Amino acid sequence: MEKKINPPLEAKLQQAPKIEAVRDLADSIAHEFNEVLMGIRGCTSLMLVDIDPGHPHFEYLKKIEDMVQKGANLTGQLFGLGRGEGEFVEG
Repeated sequence: MEKKINPPLEAKLQQAPKIEAVRDLADSIAHEFNEVLMGIRGCTSLMLVDIDPGHPHFEYLKKIEDMVQKGANLTGQLFGLGRGEGEFVEG
């Protein structure tokens, strides 16, 4: 006699590989995006060391730093998704 799995459980079991693939993709994207952000952060920091706060580009560089931080927060959420934790939060 063959035992049958209930349909909702069977559907969840079939989705598991798809969910794992999405997690792997999120983790990979987060890793690559983080490398780009760290390059931008490093270059911006070096420029800020040598620039006078009165320079017209100073504020633009500070805004770049702020945007890099927002990108880093998003990357953290992607890493969490890759580990199966948390959810996306706008900010």
